Amino acid sequence: MALTEEDLARADAAMTDPRNATATAVAAHYDRRIGRVVIRLSSGLEIAFPPHEAQGLETAKPGILT
Repeated sequence: MALTEEDLARADAAMTDPRNATATAVAAHYDRRIGRVVIRLSSGLEIAFPPHEAQGLETAKPGILT
């Protein structure tokens, strides 16, 4: 499949869109199975960490983050 000028223009526009410059959080939940807060980013990347490692969540109890 060959790229057209329109394809290149669309790609250039997408790269200059500030929303594409930085991944943003699109969802978050507490996963009881692994005991972690899971944050999904707009890039598709998921980050998971134990609540006690995040300032403000160090005293959180399971069931509070749902």
